[in-house]
Amino acid sequence: MRYANWFMVITLSLAALSCSKVQKVLAPRKAPPPPTYRGPSFLRGAIGSLATLRGYQSNLVSGYGLVVGLKDTGSPDCPPALREFMLTEIAKGGFGRPGGGAEGLTPTQVLASKTTAVVLVQGIIPPGATKGTRFDLIVKALPQTQTTSLVGGTLYTTNLRIGGERFGQPNLNPIASANGPVFHNPFISADAKGNKKTSIDLRVGRVLAGGVATHDMRLELVLNRPSHKRAFDIATRINTRFPQSVNEKFPLAVAKNETLVEINIPQKYEDNVRTLLDVLSHIFMDPTTGFMTQKATELADMLKNPKTEQQKKFRSDYANDTAYVWEAMGTSIVPIIRKYYLDEDNLLRVAALQAGARLGDTQTVKPLTLLAGANLGGMSEQATALLGELIAATGNRAAAESLVRLLDSDDTFVRIAAFHGLLKVNHPAVRQNVFSNKVAVARVACRKPMIYVADSGRPRIVIFDRSMKLKVLDSFSMWKNRFMLKNVEGNEQQIAVYYQHEDRIRGQSHTIPNTVPFLAGTLAFRPHPDSKTVGFDVTYNDMVRILHTLTEKKIINAPLVLQQTNLAQIIERRRLQETPEQRPNTDQAPVGTRPNENEEPKG
Repeated sequence: MRYANWFMVITLSLAALSCSKVQKVLAPRKAPPPPTYRGPSFLRGAIGSLATLRGYQSNLVSGYGLVVGLKDTGSPDCPPALREFMLTEIAKGGFGRPGGGAEGLTPTQVLASKTTAVVLVQGIIPPGATKGTRFDLIVKALPQTQTTSLVGGTLYTTNLRIGGERFGQPNLNPIASANGPVFHNPFISADAKGNKKTSIDLRVGRVLAGGVATHDMRLELVLNRPSHKRAFDIATRINTRFPQSVNEKFPLAVAKNETLVEINIPQKYEDNVRTLLDVLSHIFMDPTTGFMTQKATELADMLKNPKTEQQKKFRSDYANDTAYVWEAMGTSIVPIIRKYYLDEDNLLRVAALQAGARLGDTQTVKPLTLLAGANLGGMSEQATALLGELIAATGNRAAAESLVRLLDSDDTFVRIAAFHGLLKVNHPAVRQNVFSNKVAVARVACRKPMIYVADSGRPRIVIFDRSMKLKVLDSFSMWKNRFMLKNVEGNEQQIAVYYQHEDRIRGQSHTIPNTVPFLAGTLAFRPHPDSKTVGFDVTYNDMVRILHTLTEKKIINAPLVLQQTNLAQIIERRRLQETPEQRPNTDQAPVGTRPNENEEPKG
């Protein structure tokens, strides 16, 4: 009996063990843990700590395209597999068909010509882009080919995909298209210390605003912990802060399920998506006045008296967060942050002024004007830009008068920021014409002469000083007399201009008023048969080369400033998946730094 009991115990134990093993095999895998918030503790309770914004990142897109119109500086060289892909793409573009491109040449003939070159096209679609958003492109001749220069070429329409360097993959749907004239920096630029940089690589060029998104980027808040109630509460909190206008089909936030809140960008924010989403993520769920007053004061104290090593290390980033939190709180917080508008701590001061200006507080005008004129580099430039935002939001006359004065600032970046602010509100101090070749020529009423050339976004030449004149003693010529200037005898107010397109036998000559703005407009204008206005329809690239040469020869007595953006470096960094050390949830340049139009978001 004793042995039977032992046998029964052993049998039951083995059965239990067997069941245990079966349960382990059949038991479903545990779901992965939900995302956890890793940002600074002072932002716990904000929407950005409760959910992750999916879709809010830039997208590196690539593709292979064809640059046409080269002066025998291209080549037929192309790897075999890519060649087959390009022949198919060129045929899709209409080459070889009656009325197609390149005067009916077949795709094979097009690819074999030295007037064309196969190039790698790359660009970065900005965060939260909507359909139609434009962005800059880098085009590169293929390595180990005989293409020597892309100067004067035009990128033929091509599709761009995420991961588009792996050509021919059918599962990669295009999300953008690209085309436009290739732009080259026509002169060796100098750094801030005046040192000349390396020579120009003519096998690499830019297509300004040549990329266009063909789809809206889907934006969603993904809750860290699923909850129908929390999703509904987040959507309600967002829509309370940003109410739906009568013209909008959907509210800004829509709770879709227990995990997702859909974000719909209102039309009025399509040009400012990044700021909207940054503010949105800094909205605290607690809407009470007592909480907001306490939090606003707490953030100011943290900036003024950082208590931890992390607060000290990321102080400028936290100033950015603070500005967004205050802006997210709305106009009710303005009386509390006004006391910081003239604070001796510049980071706190700029954070308060940023929030106040974007909330439409006109009491920011004087402190912003003082800061803009204080020669503090990035802080002065940011203050100038904020004056522009305040004018756009409120139409404040005093702010506009401040920007007009800042057009003559000693800081070049402040002058440019003042120009952009006044241009946005169509102020009479700034006048701009956009010509049929898409080049914009702006004229600025100010005393200090300067010519500013854009290398990002819309091709634009800005002439500071509307009455700026040329000093041609007798005559001037360049490009083997394809472009010439000459005085009009007995009339210092007029000048004779001659220009011959490189692919034409004859040129044209016109007598025009002797001002740089009129010369720039004449170069850009494309006359039609019934036009009474004269023009040469010069490419943006050649316009910049002409103006640079004239300033270098002192025929135009003004500095020429080229906007310098680092798109190529950003693309390469993204391609290699390299990211600098960063603090979580920092999406824009820290307060007080020089913003860069092509800066890769850090979040």
